[in-house]
Amino acid sequence: AAGVVHRDLKPANVMVDKSGEALIMDFGIARSTGGPNPAATAGGASGPANWSAAGTVVGSVVGTVQYMAPEQARAEPVDQRADIYAFGLILYDMLLHEPRSRQTVTALDELMSRMQSAPPAPRSIDHTIPEPVDRLVTRCLQPDAAQRYQTTPELVAALNRLDDRGHLLPVLRRVSRQFVAGVVGGVLVLLGATFWLAQGPAAPVAHEPVSVLITDFDNRSGDPVFEGAVEQTLAIALEGASYITVFKTRDARSIAVQLAPGKGDRITEEVGQLIARREGLKILLAGAIDKRPTGYRLEVRASDAATGKPIATAAEDVTDKKQVLNTVASMATQVRQALGESKTEMAKLAAAETVTAGSLDAMRAYANAQEMSAASKFQEALQEYQRATELDPRFGRAYAGMAGVYANYFKQPDKAEASYQTALKHLDRMTEREKYRTLGTYYLDIARNYEKAIENFETLVKLYPADDGGHGNLALAYLLIGNNMPGAVAEVRKSLEIYPKNSLQRYNYAMYSMYAGDLSTAITEGSRLVKENPSFEYNYIPIALSRVAQGEVAGGRDTYAQLAQVSALGSSFASLGRADLEMYLGRHRDAVTLLRDGIAADRKSANSAAVAQKSVALAEAYLVLGDRGRAVQAANEAIKLSRHESTLFPAARVLGYAGQEEKAAQVAQELENRLQRHTTAYARLISGEIAVQRGRIGDAIDAFRDAQKRHDSWFGRFLLGKTYAEAGHFAEALAELELCMKRRGEAADVFFYDMPTLHYLPPAYYWLGRAQEGLGSMAEARKSYEQFLTLRADANPPDPLAVDARRRISLH
Repeated sequence: AAGVVHRDLKPANVMVDKSGEALIMDFGIARSTGGPNPAATAGGASGPANWSAAGTVVGSVVGTVQYMAPEQARAEPVDQRADIYAFGLILYDMLLHEPRSRQTVTALDELMSRMQSAPPAPRSIDHTIPEPVDRLVTRCLQPDAAQRYQTTPELVAALNRLDDRGHLLPVLRRVSRQFVAGVVGGVLVLLGATFWLAQGPAAPVAHEPVSVLITDFDNRSGDPVFEGAVEQTLAIALEGASYITVFKTRDARSIAVQLAPGKGDRITEEVGQLIARREGLKILLAGAIDKRPTGYRLEVRASDAATGKPIATAAEDVTDKKQVLNTVASMATQVRQALGESKTEMAKLAAAETVTAGSLDAMRAYANAQEMSAASKFQEALQEYQRATELDPRFGRAYAGMAGVYANYFKQPDKAEASYQTALKHLDRMTEREKYRTLGTYYLDIARNYEKAIENFETLVKLYPADDGGHGNLALAYLLIGNNMPGAVAEVRKSLEIYPKNSLQRYNYAMYSMYAGDLSTAITEGSRLVKENPSFEYNYIPIALSRVAQGEVAGGRDTYAQLAQVSALGSSFASLGRADLEMYLGRHRDAVTLLRDGIAADRKSANSAAVAQKSVALAEAYLVLGDRGRAVQAANEAIKLSRHESTLFPAARVLGYAGQEEKAAQVAQELENRLQRHTTAYARLISGEIAVQRGRIGDAIDAFRDAQKRHDSWFGRFLLGKTYAEAGHFAEALAELELCMKRRGEAADVFFYDMPTLHYLPPAYYWLGRAQEGLGSMAEARKSYEQFLTLRADANPPDPLAVDARRRISLH
């Protein structure tokens, strides 16, 4: 960090004091990396090198033979990588308990051998040496300096990933460095500055979140390899600070097209300032790269996005492309410091600095993939991700990107999981922040282990409170686990505090508000989104569902009509929403017509997911109409098209009520075998309903209770309350059904899958009335029955529950 190269690191120059600290001594031949060429300044530059008895070269080559780096032996200019090489040799000797010179004829012979290839791996001599330690030492000892750790922080970060025995730490955990202390003898102190060794994730320094937009660098070098790669590297380095969040490039490009129609999506400084002001971002970062006769010059400028006032500038010269990524990371440190980074935060970040791509070409391919994905060109994005991994087989983030494409767009979960597994193998190359992101999305999208996702994202936002994606994903995990709706709303609000105009998180805020029963907020936020972007289909969903849930049936119809005009996808969703609305009102014959027409349209557009959703609803409608044959056929069609629980669970219910209990039980077993808490819960609900049909009420209650322990769902509460009421346990029924009413927002999309399911809600009013009547509260029961009858007044065919509700009202 001070720009000093020792050039003579060896055991004799490391002294341990009484307190146990290891001190680097004897800076007699040290030099500044910005100083003159050592070959030109060492005494006696002419003539052959002369070796002193102590082993220090007195001539153009300086240093100690036994611990000299190959480039130093060739009298080439050296930097910190020569000291890293010597450090590796010190570890090598300590691990093997003897100097390497004893294994060769002379120290000079041994040096000549090391100039050609690295010494034999320590583990090949002593098999008790842990593999991670062996890899670390071997990397330090590569003859080509470009193949070693490039900076001391990078080496320290590698050491910090080892436990006391030299094995890799479990992911996301750090412990004290007893192993490092045993090897090095303590904390190295150099010129009064301590090399920081992590004792565990330090508490983040309190700091107001800082949002940053990186514009496209002005590439004046003529080399396209730099386009995108430099910006990506700079973003990764900046986000090493817990309080900094870099605005997503794909979102910025989308806004750029809107702000400057016909001018492409390039983010110039002028366009960047417009985006920053529109999105409420604080810092604008611009830069340039020039070709120079001796290499390249990099420049970065940070300014206040609101005023344009300069905040910081950084400029560096490099002689080779291979130096660019690390130079960019170094410049990011200067920018972070200018943005108010504390010394404590700087120390914490020093060990965490990494660049996750091994080459500019790989980083460029990754940047291309991100751009293609943002433009919905998913096949091209996949090809670029694959190219990035071919250029750098250890590029973990590229594998994670591939997994996202497979999972979310190609619906190929097997390939998605395989890509994620490969990404997870390369966590050691990722920054700490990216580790949490990668693991968290794996838990959410692939493993669907929401408890682990929560644990992961809670740690992420604790360490990096400005990570809007971390807060957004934590909100989603809280939602999906089924028992922390307030937490979900709170976290998505935090995400919006960081980026107030983030449309995706605002959509989530609208939906989560609806789930939480705050229907007015859901409508307000959804309407705001539609006004800002009327062409995005999903923006209409919280408005339509919330209007219907609060009794505005006409308003819901109008919203679906608007949605149908947006696009083919909008029309598909609107047809499902309209059918759900008709079933909500008991008009199942009308719903069948809407669903059959919608399925025909979806098949023409090859939208199998939409066909599956509509087939489930069609099966339910046929069942109400008494057409069991068609109900079973539609349910089986849905099961063929989708294995998601939003399809399997309702399809199994239809099969069970249609007399296909064995097939329903098979679906339950499939859900059980997935071993996820929420899928096993749905399996128990299916088993419970089968038990009800067979008259085993006690078994049914046990199954429903067990389901709720695993996953607290609206459906579970409803089935438990309904069964208690049927069994005459009205107090227990009342408790469950009143909770259903409080959580009626969840019934609008009961699987949290952007899928309208309000038709499940009306029967809850009837069974609530039954529970109230059973406890002698007929006045309250009358209100519940009347609410139910209001919804089912024009049911077609007539609803048997409505007939019974009228009868009960007439008796009192």
